[in-house]
Amino acid sequence: MWITVGIAIGCLVVGFLLSGLLKKIKEGKKRRRARSEADRILSKAKNDAKQAERKARDLEKSIKRNAEKEIQRLKENLQKQERSLKDKERSLEQSYKSKERKIEDKERILKDEVEKISIVERRLEDQEKAMKEKMEELTSKLQHTSGLTKDEAKREIVEAVRSEAEHEAAKAALVIENEAKEDAEKKAKKIISLAMSRYAGEYTAERTTSVIELPNEEMKGRIIGREGRNIRAMETACGVDLIVDDTPELVVISGFDPVRREVARRALEKLMEDGRVHPARIEEVVDKIKSELFKSIKDDGDKACFELGIQGVDAEIVKLIGSLKYRTSYTQNNYVHSKEVGYL
Repeated sequence: MWITVGIAIGCLVVGFLLSGLLKKIKEGKKRRRARSEADRILSKAKNDAKQAERKARDLEKSIKRNAEKEIQRLKENLQKQERSLKDKERSLEQSYKSKERKIEDKERILKDEVEKISIVERRLEDQEKAMKEKMEELTSKLQHTSGLTKDEAKREIVEAVRSEAEHEAAKAALVIENEAKEDAEKKAKKIISLAMSRYAGEYTAERTTSVIELPNEEMKGRIIGREGRNIRAMETACGVDLIVDDTPELVVISGFDPVRREVARRALEKLMEDGRVHPARIEEVVDKIKSELFKSIKDDGDKACFELGIQGVDAEIVKLIGSLKYRTSYTQNNYVHSKEVGYL
């Protein structure tokens, strides 16, 4: 029994000692783990600190580099501005000197001109004095030799000069008359040739026709219409002749009145743009074009009168002035020519 109690007590002591030893071993492991964790954290902190320090140094270097670049850029800009200002200053100085030289040259030229004018004036005065002295000398000689008074001598001189001038004029007139007779045939031929060229057939055809280009041959068929009804309606409405021959994609408007030709030309262009070509549409378009054209003609007439400063002109005359824009003579527009004559 006592042996059992002793064994039990021994087991308890051994268990107690073992539990204490295990506890110490666990605490040692915990301390080692804690120390290892602390070392790891410390090492990480040191690495982070080194990286932060490295980043800070890199950032500092980058900031310094950027600052140096910015300072260098500002210095270069300042230098450029200084050079530009110096160039402008030199340019202004040169321009000023050049203007001064030009002014001095002009002043010298003016002085020379003034001196020349004064010299000419002195010469004229001297010549006038010499002429007066000569006239007085001649008058006195004439009086002395002929026994005439001063007024009588002047009349004699005037009569002599007049008779001599009349004789010279008669000779000049005779020369001019002979030259005119010699050139008469040449001038007559020139006038006839001009008249022939003015009324030549080609010229007349050119000035009495207008040509319209068609987009295609189909449009020519639309303009002619069934049995030619569209072309007849156009000729009746505009008072012109429409010539549609074998020439591809062309219609010729013929008429001596340029205003009617212009109405027909605009109406054809409007109809081609619209695409609808029939007698009712033709009459509608022609009436609209006429009203627009006549308004434009009146505006052109009013504009010409305003530019020439003419007021109170009759409305019909204003329309006639505006219609000159569509007339030509010797290849010149009558509207422009009339305004030029009005300015003169």
